[in-house]
Amino acid sequence: MVEISIDGSRNENLVFRPLQRSLRGTFDFNRVPEPLARMKCSEFPRPIPGLRIMVDAEKRTATITDPLHDPVHAAIREKIQAMGLKLGPADEHFDNIDANTWLFWMRRAVANGVGKIVEGKFPEIDEAKARKNFAVAEQRDQRDSLIDRLVAQNDKLVAVLFASLPADRRKEVAALVGG
Repeated sequence: MVEISIDGSRNENLVFRPLQRSLRGTFDFNRVPEPLARMKCSEFPRPIPGLRIMVDAEKRTATITDPLHDPVHAAIREKIQAMGLKLGPADEHFDNIDANTWLFWMRRAVANGVGKIVEGKFPEIDEAKARKNFAVAEQRDQRDSLIDRLVAQNDKLVAVLFASLPADRRKEVAALVGG
């Protein structure tokens, strides 16, 4: 199990490809280089925490949690709600995920500095099997389709030839091929 927090050095959000949506990152006015932004530090002296993503690869489950719902962040939460803004759910659960794909994109977020590991460590994954293209449906190689058709045709041909053999020869051939 591994959990990351979305916490980039430039207050960036994370476009999380497996969900095809943006997830809120930590926002800290102290990280904003604009001088006028410093004036807002008095309103939000503490950072607004980013969402967290947790994946259990063995169970193929994931959870996105919003730390703003924790009691320790009650003051920040109340200020945000007083401004007329709404918070998302405290937890979102996802079952039957493609753990390989989720872990690939989480690892990439950490490598790019947008995410930080909070708990656990990344298990080994097969990066070749991780889904990377979400804009277009994944295309199967045309050669694979041709091979599948040729194998099916070959199986039918062998079945016809086997059926045309006399019964005693069928037993011999079956014994030779292990069938």
